[in-house]
Amino acid sequence: MKKIITLTLLLFATAAFAQAPQAVNYQGIARDGAGNAITNQLLGLELTIHQGSTTGTIVYQETFSPTSNQFGLYSVQMGMGTPVSGIFSSINWANGPYFLEVGMDISGGNSYVSAGTTQLISVPYALYAQTSGSSTPGPTGPTGPAGANGATGPTGAAGANGATGPTGAAGATGTTGLTGPTGAVGATGVAGPTGAAGANGATGPTGSTGANGATGSTGNTGAAGATGPTGANGAAGVTGPTGAVGATGAVGATGAVGATGPTGPAGATGATGPQSDHGELRFTANGTFTVPSGVTTVWVSMCGGGGGGSSGDGTYTGGGGGGGAAVIAEQFTVVPLSTIAITVGAGGTGSAPGPPRMAGNNGGASSFGIFLTCNGGGGANAAGGPGTSGGAGGAQGSYALNFGGSGSGGGTIFGAGGNSPNFGASNGAGYGAGGAGGYLGGNGGGSGSPGFVLVQW
Repeated sequence: MKKIITLTLLLFATAAFAQAPQAVNYQGIARDGAGNAITNQLLGLELTIHQGSTTGTIVYQETFSPTSNQFGLYSVQMGMGTPVSGIFSSINWANGPYFLEVGMDISGGNSYVSAGTTQLISVPYALYAQTSGSSTPGPTGPTGPAGANGATGPTGAAGANGATGPTGAAGATGTTGLTGPTGAVGATGVAGPTGAAGANGATGPTGSTGANGATGSTGNTGAAGATGPTGANGAAGVTGPTGAVGATGAVGATGAVGATGPTGPAGATGATGPQSDHGELRFTANGTFTVPSGVTTVWVSMCGGGGGGSSGDGTYTGGGGGGGAAVIAEQFTVVPLSTIAITVGAGGTGSAPGPPRMAGNNGGASSFGIFLTCNGGGGANAAGGPGTSGGAGGAQGSYALNFGGSGSGGGTIFGAGGNSPNFGASNGAGYGAGGAGGYLGGNGGGSGSPGFVLVQW
């Protein structure tokens, strides 16, 4: 907002004879908050004359619409503007003191802002001479006392901020801080595919041949044929049959095995196969999931631990524990390489054998960081009442049937609740299922099965 600063020049009105004009010249300079002149601009001006003090009775008020020149100077004649109240020519200047207040609207409108009030000392009083009753001026009177200081003008608007100074020289580099503790080892990544088998090494030299086995013994000679009677020198008799072949000798011992040839050089390691953009990790214990590089979306399946069953006594059976809350493939947006805490809810233990009947324990909650939590199932109470469900996806346990059988555990979408058909209670099966209640005779309650967290991407 511009602050109006005026330089006031009050020119004496002519007081000669009875022809003194009913006006007083007034000039001022309009400046903004930085002291710059507001040039060549239409202004809204309001002049107000107070009697007695700077806030005294208004005896006259008028308005003008002057235009400043190239120096910010504007000029008006007080008494010749548009009257708002009072009559300028009717002011009795002898009943002073009088004070002039200047208001201005630099936009040329009528929202005037006061630029200050000052006492009128001399000029208007020349008009008094017009009705003083004498055409001859009297001697100059003594100088009157100095008027009171005018009210302090309003504080100018704050100047614009100075230009930003140059950046200081960089400080010396501080000493290197102590090395922080080594972070926990992240979960083992999925194993890459097996590289191609290396080439077979060269075949070692053939071992030396073993010694020949001993020669087998010669077989028996066949019996000689009977001698025919000496007859006439007839044709030659038939040659007797050849004797049977002797048995084959035993095989000689095997020669010693030749020395093993040297191992051939290992084949070159095959190139690592491409990494899959998809994978999954199943948590059955508390841990930390590190989001793989480039992954921004994961799907989470989980359930809380199942509640434990309550025990039976010599007269009544126990109730079944409740199943934990369970969800399948909830989608979440994650930041690559960020770490997310994993909590796996434990199954609630069944109560100890009775009597008396005792309540089973609640199952623990499972969670995937701040994104998702599945509460565990409630333990069955000591009166045979069922354990409550941990939430959607898990069922409430069933009531004890007293003489007819104990209550079964509540199941989940990932496991079946335990049952107790006339004998000791069974635990919940799978994940997050409640344990069965104990049977007659003081059997303890079955325990709920634990929860799990599965992250897929």
